[in-house]
Amino acid sequence: MLRNLVLLLLLCHTAQASIFSFKDESGYEKCLNTDSIEEISSDGGKMEKRWLHGQELKERCAEKAVALAERQKDGGKLLEMVELTRRKAGPQLALPLAQHLVKLKISYCNDMKVYDLILKTLQHPVSTKVAKEDFEQAKKLVASCVKDKEFKTDFIEEQSNGDSFISKNACQILQDLKIVKTCEAKK
Repeated sequence: MLRNLVLLLLLCHTAQASIFSFKDESGYEKCLNTDSIEEISSDGGKMEKRWLHGQELKERCAEKAVALAERQKDGGKLLEMVELTRRKAGPQLALPLAQHLVKLKISYCNDMKVYDLILKTLQHPVSTKVAKEDFEQAKKLVASCVKDKEFKTDFIEEQSNGDSFISKNACQILQDLKIVKTCEAKK
């Protein structure tokens, strides 16, 4: 019985260690669906164990997915990864994947799933370090997307968005990108 328990623990450890070694979208989804894993690291010969769970685990999965996105040439599959990340981990973590998507084809900027990622990220005040990082990721994506005329026109209109955070943050991005000098008043 004890031997079976030890064997089971060893198998679990192996599976946990490889959760971030996914090579396709189904492996990525499995990573995002994982509730928790034990991470073991060594520092100068000293083994340290800690549990990863919740948002921290999802962040690690999304970071590893960027390498997968860089190799993905199928826009449809990459859009599925963006949507999966938005649903399972949050819109902010999907922004780097969306950046790779628009590198494939700029017209993806006009896809509502991508546009919605930007707006969801801008719905919050930029008052914490994490919020500022998210804002910068959104700004980077907008900077790529404003090369598309339709996107640019639509995004300029966000200055008049009924959500005060979206309008303020959109205005800030437009000013930072030197697209507008001053923001329009809400209509």
